[in-house]
Order: sequence, then structure tokens, then C-alpha cells
Amino acid sequence: MIKKFNLIYSLLVFVIASSAQPGADEEHSFIHTDKILYPAGDRLFFSVAIVSPTNSGLSVIGYAELYTNNGELLTRHKLKFDSGKSYGNFDLPAHLPTGLYHLQTYTLWMKNFQPENLTTKSIVIYNPADTTSIYPLIDSLNKTDKSTLTQSGSDISLSTNKVRYTAREQVDVTIKSGSKRREFNGIASVSVRLFEDSLVRESLHVNPINYGAKTYSYNYPKERFIYPAILESLKPFQKDFSLNQRDNKEAHQVNEEFKRAILVKEITNSYDLTNETTHHYLKLPSDITFIPDQYEGMESMAEFLKEVVPQVKVIRKKGQTQIRVRNNENLQNVYFFKESPLFIVDGYVVTDLALILAIEPAAIQSVDIAWKLNTINQSAVSKLADHGILAIYSKQNIGESIGLLKLYRDFHEPVVFKEVSYKSRESKEDDRQPDFRNPLYWNPFQELTDSTKLSFYTSDEPGKYIVEVIGFTRSGRQFMATTLIEVVH
Repeated sequence: MIKKFNLIYSLLVFVIASSAQPGADEEHSFIHTDKILYPAGDRLFFSVAIVSPTNSGLSVIGYAELYTNNGELLTRHKLKFDSGKSYGNFDLPAHLPTGLYHLQTYTLWMKNFQPENLTTKSIVIYNPADTTSIYPLIDSLNKTDKSTLTQSGSDISLSTNKVRYTAREQVDVTIKSGSKRREFNGIASVSVRLFEDSLVRESLHVNPINYGAKTYSYNYPKERFIYPAILESLKPFQKDFSLNQRDNKEAHQVNEEFKRAILVKEITNSYDLTNETTHHYLKLPSDITFIPDQYEGMESMAEFLKEVVPQVKVIRKKGQTQIRVRNNENLQNVYFFKESPLFIVDGYVVTDLALILAIEPAAIQSVDIAWKLNTINQSAVSKLADHGILAIYSKQNIGESIGLLKLYRDFHEPVVFKEVSYKSRESKEDDRQPDFRNPLYWNPFQELTDSTKLSFYTSDEPGKYIVEVIGFTRSGRQFMATTLIEVVH
């Protein structure tokens, strides 16, 4: 049956691809990284966005790859895109040698067009045990930066509440639209890092987009979520990098400029500042979302569903507790499904309702419900969700312990950047755990309106920091803005 389905699906994709208008549905990806200069052993955060002339029918599966300067593929992540947006991270092994590396993002559909559609972002990785100088590498980045994107003063402006801050002080950032004639609506990624780590002009590193009416042979169809268990278009590489571990027995040849970096790393590791990470699950599209923290006094999941969620009905049938989802897609014909919905907890399929009802509302980040046919189709769970979807996302990823099957396998699950808060005077003074964060702040996707505010805290590291915002409007227009702040003792 599955083989028959695969044949039908392949024929359908071929027909769709063959009937596409030449050059009318090109896709381009844009990359933004939290830094451009990384020590070996660091974590690289990135965000990637896909745009097309219409921004409709975008690919939902893409790839991020990390290469050496010699073109050797180190590792690949398979990404799930939501409305053209995705993000993730690469953990850089401590044995990587100093050198120039390249991050490339693409969808299979992009391979039908010009090679420049496959966007590449260059970074520098340095190894304190490697005597190679980083400055020629930085110079090479300056020479090869061919991006046409420059800092835009017409789309957005960027400002902070002050210019100079003390250690562990809150910084308030305001992002405003530069246009008074039209309402601004866009999305951006935000990075705050040491200015000395920004020795080259940061940008989207893409060639100009030119959607021409050219003729292409569509060898690669757009990938869609059809039965997650058989998504086999590209098997992910092993997590281990392919480079052999370098001999690191002799550390006396470390350059003077990296001695302080080693000390900072040793202090950081001794206080275990880097191990607290949270993984983001692959969220399904939903028709409505409920946040349990917004409702007080709910002692059980059953009570929360009964009292707060009108789209769900908790019933007793044949001596067992069951759940039904209400379908109100057609307001002229509102009804409850006759069977149980698909239960998802943190990306895992859960079949035991008792385990779901046993989850305390305080442990839940959100409850997402889907009943519309289009929403369910976007989730690519097909007949698994003929009676709706009830998806629960917990604060501590409890789905891994109670779930039977991971819904989307082989996809990269990004790490959420850990934000640090020093809200009280006591937290600033009493907690003397050294704080040498860089970057100070990373947000892969920030929704922007005419005026958007965000905040972060400085660390114990004095110096100048660059606040950088890169993004695009809903119409596909790119923009970028930066400003500097200084942290003093």
C-alpha cells in the first residue's frame, strides 16, 4: 500500500513541477548567524528564511550544511520550515583547526535554478591550540563579501535606552519603522555580540535576486510532509564530524592572543554555564492555542480542558474517559468529531490518554488544537488526524518519556538560546558566578511592527558590543540596522 502511495505521490509531484511557470517560483534563502568569529568548541546559532516572488507555496523542508574551506562537508541538518522560517545550531567540535568555514542553506527546489540560489555564509573558527593567525582569514572575508545589502535607514531604525552600561545591567532596545507612509510588518533575527568579533561588515551574504522568465528542467520537486515516517529524500549525516581529532598534547605553542580566551573557557566550564540547554520541538500548525500559565487554580489537565478549552470535550464512554475535538470550520455545521484526536506531546505520538490527563497544567507551555482540513494537511499527518489534533508542548520535554513514536524523525531539533536575567539587585551582586557570555543575546525570529521593544542583560565582560537586526518585510524587501553600546566596569 505504501509503495502504491509513493508511486502516486511521485507522479503527482512530477505533474505539478512540470506545469510550473518557468522561473516564476524560484526560492532564495537568507542566513544570519549569531557571530562570525567562533572558538572551536563553541555553539553556532543560525536563522534561515526562504522567500520567493509570491512567498506562497514555499518549501517546508530544507537543509543547512557546514563545509571546510576545501569543500569538505562536515555535517548536515535537515530543517523543518514554518512559513519560510527555520533556525538551528551547530556544536563546533573542540578539535576543529583554525580556518575559514562555510554555512550553506538550501531547499531541493533551489537546485533547479542557478547555483547562487544556494546561499553561503562564511565564518572564521579559531582553535587556541592552533598557531594559525586569524587575521588573514578575516581579511579574506572582507574581500569576498559581495553582498548587496547595506545598512538601511529607510526601513527600520534601531536605538537603545542608553549608550553606556555597567555589568549585568538591563539594555532596552527599540526597533522602529523608518516609513511613515505605510504600516510596517516584518520579521528579523537579532544578535548582540562583542564588537571585536564583528571585524567584517555583517550582512545576509546573498547575491541580488533576479527572478527572470528563464526555462529550467525541474529535476527536484518541492518536498512536502507526506507521512513523516517515509521522509527519505536525504538521510542526515552522522552527528560526528568527519575531521580526525588533532593532536592536542602540546599546548605551549598557544598564541598570546588566545591565552585569555582559554582562561575564560576554563572558568566558564568550571562553573558549568554551558550545559543548561533547552531543545525546541517541531511544532505543528494549529487553529487555536491556549497558555495554561494565563489561568490560575487549575489542578489537573482534565479540569483545564473542561473549564478553559471549548474546542475540546471530555466525556465518559464505555467506562473510559475520552476526548473529542470540536470542528467549527463551517459555522453552519459545527460538530464534535466522533473519534479521539491525534495526541501529540512535545512531538511524540501518545496513545494513553491517562498519561496526558496526568500532566499538571503548570508543566505545560501551550496546548494547541487543530480541526481545519487545511491545518491538518499542513501538519502532514494525513489519516492519523482525521478527527483533529490535540498537541501539548511542555516546559521540560516530558513527551520523550511518555511518547511512543517521534512524529517527525531525522529533523534537526534546535537548541533555544539561553537568556540570562539579573532582575534584582541581589541577583547582580550575590551571584558571583563569572559571566562571559558572547553573544549576549540571540533571537532567531522577532516579529516586527511599527515599534518593537526587546531587552537583554549585559555580562561581566567590558567592551563595545554591536546590536544587529537583519530581516525582511512581508513583501520580501530586505533590511538591516546596527548600533553600538559599551559595557564598563
